[in-house]
Amino acid sequence: MYDFFLQTSLFASLGVIIYLLARAVPRVNESGEMVHTHGRMDRILAKLPLEKIDARLRVIFEKTLRKTRIVTMKIDNAVHNRLTKLKKTENGVPTRGDLPAGPLRQNLSEASRRDLFGKREDGIKE
Repeated sequence: MYDFFLQTSLFASLGVIIYLLARAVPRVNESGEMVHTHGRMDRILAKLPLEKIDARLRVIFEKTLRKTRIVTMKIDNAVHNRLTKLKKTENGVPTRGDLPAGPLRQNLSEASRRDLFGKREDGIKE
């Protein structure tokens, strides 16, 4: 099914290119002078406000780029914050400030605190 859509779009675009080339090639009369007939498609294309469309597309593109930049900056900040949190831990062991101030901190015995932090609770290094 994917191949069908791909082939259809390829041949449709090829058809449009051939049509545009055929319209752009000037016609030559038997007398040698070039003749360009204005057809229905030329009148329709002449009525289109291409300058306004171009200006509007530029504005939309600029807004999209600005929003993309903001999203990228938010993602960058989130990654930076996550890396900062990971950097606070040393070898998988949280530093003293990372322990929650709840039952986990209270349940740590003096020996396990010395193992984790290399010093006693009163601040004297062993």
